[in-house]
Amino acid sequence: MVAFQLNGNQLWCFNGYYEITMRNVRNLNIILLIILVWFWSCDDNNPGASEINSPPETHIFIQHQDTLNYTSSVRTISWFGDDADGFVTGYYYTWAVNPSDSDWIFTEERQETFPLKITGLDTIYTFQVKAIDDDGAEDPTPARQMFPVKNSVPVIEWIGNLAVPDTSFTVVTFFWTISDIDGDSTISTYEWALDDTSSGWNSYPGDNPPFLTLREADGLTPGEHAFFIRAVDQAGARSKTIRMPENENNFFFIKQPVGEAILIDDFLRSEADVFYRAVMDTMFGDYSYWNIRENLPPSNIPFTETLKLFKYIIWYADLTPHLAEAQAAIPELRKFSNDPSYIARKIFFTMQFNTGFEAGQGNPLEFSPIADLGTFFNRISLNKVFYPDSSDGFTASLRLPQLNVSKTEFGVFSLVPKDNAHVLYRYDTGQGENDPVMAVLGENDNTGENDFVFIGFPVQSLNSNGNAPLFMSRIFRNVFGLQR
Repeated sequence: MVAFQLNGNQLWCFNGYYEITMRNVRNLNIILLIILVWFWSCDDNNPGASEINSPPETHIFIQHQDTLNYTSSVRTISWFGDDADGFVTGYYYTWAVNPSDSDWIFTEERQETFPLKITGLDTIYTFQVKAIDDDGAEDPTPARQMFPVKNSVPVIEWIGNLAVPDTSFTVVTFFWTISDIDGDSTISTYEWALDDTSSGWNSYPGDNPPFLTLREADGLTPGEHAFFIRAVDQAGARSKTIRMPENENNFFFIKQPVGEAILIDDFLRSEADVFYRAVMDTMFGDYSYWNIRENLPPSNIPFTETLKLFKYIIWYADLTPHLAEAQAAIPELRKFSNDPSYIARKIFFTMQFNTGFEAGQGNPLEFSPIADLGTFFNRISLNKVFYPDSSDGFTASLRLPQLNVSKTEFGVFSLVPKDNAHVLYRYDTGQGENDPVMAVLGENDNTGENDFVFIGFPVQSLNSNGNAPLFMSRIFRNVFGLQR
């Protein structure tokens, strides 16, 4: 662009100088012609004038944001640049108030989410960004935006359907939800206490999942207890304290595990209890009893951790067993290389399949020594015979007794054992070695031991000749190594 100045009797050009005596000019048209000639001449004498690069301009875009309002400590910021004589190739941004060259960070993005760390209850951050054009020119006046941040208090609540049962063994898991307007990542720690908050708080890292399992070593001793927890964010703000149970007049009860065996009652009716309790009294004397129909934990975590308290697990169920819980828990009883507390656990599982067991009841084939279900029988009647398999030398060495049906059962599946399993009993249908398999001994642990008996028929209904307790005793003593 060319500029000129007409000053008195002189006409000036940025690239040259011309003096015109106005009294020698007698016609306005001549003056205009001279100006046009001068304009062309001046521009021609400065061919680089139009090539001066203009720096870009930068703008910050904050949707629905007033700089006077407090905002979240996690903020998404957008920006853009424009260049009158070229195009924008990138941006430099910084959070430094008076930045040096090293404080500027290059990016080609036009949006980013920033966690604004809170060092106190109230903090003000300053964001600056400047565009760079295709000639390398930077915006000399970076766009600038202030972000006043006010810390919000975390919100912690119990998950209603995961409340602690009224009675548990010495393992309990507490589940909660946590939220913070500033972002869940701002939770630095949880503080918890058992029974009494006046004697101090225990710490639990805030980046852990929102649940905590306590054991006897954490103070979960037999008796009544209450649990307290609160969340603390990175600025030190604490949530309200919540209590489990929520009613301050209520407590949950912890009972001490008894013995090294647990009898799991997964039966709707009570007539089976008499049989199994009598067998447990004879084999173990002291043992623990757990009715999971009445007192099942709300999650597989405390359920699994409770099973780990015992060496022997005897689980009897009817047509509607908790197979999903078994499927989740039993594989966790195996030996893992990083588990110094591992003990070799032995499992005795007896149940009866119904025709729709696969619909929402879990899949016992994944955790048990059976590969599939075999023949379906509408009923197996009173006094029918289950005989010990003699084709397997290992099974023959156990000297298992014959079992006679003491109660007619309707809807029974035979079993197909896995390759490394031993057949214990067959149902006598007159087919000899092709008789259907009804009981299997296999492997749960990855230690190569025979530690899992699975029976697809209620053992208490196999006692017409009184041999069912003897069968269980032979398994526990001759296979599982019970010394008592």
